Amino acid sequence: MKEYVQEQLRSLDARIAATAQAAAIDSAKQLDSLNKFMALQMSSTQTAITKAEDQLNKRLEGMNEFRDSLKDQAAKFVTKEEVALQLNAQDKRIQILERHVSTGQGRSSMTTVLWAIAASIFITVVGALIGRAMKL
Repeated sequence: MKEYVQEQLRSLDARIAATAQAAAIDSAKQLDSLNKFMALQMSSTQTAITKAEDQLNKRLEGMNEFRDSLKDQAAKFVTKEEVALQLNAQDKRIQILERHVSTGQGRSSMTTVLWAIAASIFITVVGALIGRAMKL
């Protein structure tokens, strides 16, 4: 009977060892599959990150170009100070004309002067805009 029990124990040990070896091989295969899957996932994630970075860089470049064009446009505008100076000069001319009208000078000379003022305002504003544009 002792031999029978020992034989059964050896048989049981052999089956346990075979099962453990099969489980180890199966675990190794699963681990290898998991490693391959994770490597594929990491590669896919890195590709997605690279594409997102490229798109972001393109958008930022477009925003910078737009910002630069706004700066250029703002630099070409007439400033408040320049307009105020021109308006003050025109106000002085108008006051002079009003004095001439009040002293009784003729209507035709007044019309001529007003046309001259209008032309000078127009030429002054155009000249200021062109001068501003030429500075850039």
